[in-house]
Amino acid sequence: MLLMSCLFLVSCVDKELDNVQVSPAAITAGCEGGSYTFEVKANCSWDIQTKYYDNENGFVSLGMTSGTGNASVQFTVEKNNGDKIRRCSIDLYSRGAESPQSSLSVLQEGVSEKIANN
Repeated sequence: MLLMSCLFLVSCVDKELDNVQVSPAAITAGCEGGSYTFEVKANCSWDIQTKYYDNENGFVSLGMTSGTGNASVQFTVEKNNGDKIRRCSIDLYSRGAESPQSSLSVLQEGVSEKIANN
């Protein structure tokens, strides 16, 4: 019994944890919108969710919302005819996780409100 317990503990310690990372961490889009790509590096299955801020829903369209392992994900940012900057977070979760492991921030300039370069 002791030997079986030790084997169980060793197998749990050796198991690699799920890991999902996105690159780059941020993209700035002009008010005209456009097509963009980010890279996912993962050792597991993953899902993507978008979170919008300031009541700006649906201006980002993802080419895929789930996958397994590494991938290039294309997305489109719609034209912004408004004056204000729009914000969206593209969150990546390992399959079944409740909180994101990695996020990509999307900022889009408005017609009159521009994003300052540092």
